[in-house]
Amino acid sequence: MQERVRPVIFWFIIFISLMLFQTSYMHLGTITASASLLFTIVAAFLGNTVSVGHVKLSSETVLLIAFLVLTSINTLVNGIPGSFVKFLGLCVLWIVFASFCPPLNEKEARWTLWAFMIASVAYSLLIITVGSRVEDVSYLIHSRIRLFGTTLDPNFVGLPLIVGATLLLDRIFNAKKRALLVCMYSIVVVAIVYTASRGNFVSLMISNGLLALYFISLKKQSAGRAIFLSILLMILLLLLFWFISTRLSSRWVRMTSLGIGEDNGRFECWKASLDLWKKNLMLGNGLGGVFRLCNFATHCTYIQLLSETGILGFILFILFLLKNLKRAFRYSSALGCAFLGCLVHITFLDSLDNRCLWVVLCMIVLLSKSESPMMVQEYEDIG
Repeated sequence: MQERVRPVIFWFIIFISLMLFQTSYMHLGTITASASLLFTIVAAFLGNTVSVGHVKLSSETVLLIAFLVLTSINTLVNGIPGSFVKFLGLCVLWIVFASFCPPLNEKEARWTLWAFMIASVAYSLLIITVGSRVEDVSYLIHSRIRLFGTTLDPNFVGLPLIVGATLLLDRIFNAKKRALLVCMYSIVVVAIVYTASRGNFVSLMISNGLLALYFISLKKQSAGRAIFLSILLMILLLLLFWFISTRLSSRWVRMTSLGIGEDNGRFECWKASLDLWKKNLMLGNGLGGVFRLCNFATHCTYIQLLSETGILGFILFILFLLKNLKRAFRYSSALGCAFLGCLVHITFLDSLDNRCLWVVLCMIVLLSKSESPMMVQEYEDIG
């Protein structure tokens, strides 16, 4: 029997394509998020894939619901920020995907992965096109990348780009025809350099480096094959380095100057946020509390969690993230390494209400429910 892509999964592919970079063009971000909620529930019930009596809540779902209830009550008491509705919608969207979407068959999982990788390459080309029009690197640093009438933050753009690059690198290792994949990977890496974000650079090195180490250390791998592909990867990286360092020198210098002693004011923000947390250790000051009381962003999701949701919220959400990390590695090493890179990256970002992070989380929960996880068959055709 030939596997087909069910409507609920087809809609998620559209959702990935439109939501990756939080576009506000024609309100597509809001429309796709809301429609995804409605369509997923309706398609799941009409397709007889789920019924109210058979919905099982995973431990991650229970953790997220508890976090959502706790922080919502606390936020209502302390004052509702403008981003609260978006945060609420993203949490509910993840819960719906986790609870109502049926397990993916192999074709659906493959389509979902390719949708993410192709969307990453498409947006990368747009970023490169925009970035090539200006010489001043501050154009990118100060969040003036504009796509579809939307201003993008280069740091947040990095989250899906890092995931896309890691998944493409995995396919380069795994596939037999690599030329197109190498081109796609190069485009995404160049786009990451165009963002001139040091957080993007560190996260890319961590996620891609871990995946490469995992690949080389595989016991199934023949020594000759491992050496050949390692040399191929090194040549690719050297060519990329040559292109980037000669053609994109200002961005490359900014990315690789990790700025020892230069914190862009983050240390001060972190200290003030932690001081604010000490005033309400267990429950925090409500979502958006740091900006409301201090008039600046925390620039660290983990400190933001402490300051705005307290110890209780911090523990609940960290456990939720760790369980998603476990889900990602359960599906494939590539997805696990990619999400680990994201978790490193959000050390420098306030990402609780950011679509870029939640699209990755939604993809992880869908793929981890796959009927045939890639971890079982990973690299089986190599050697």
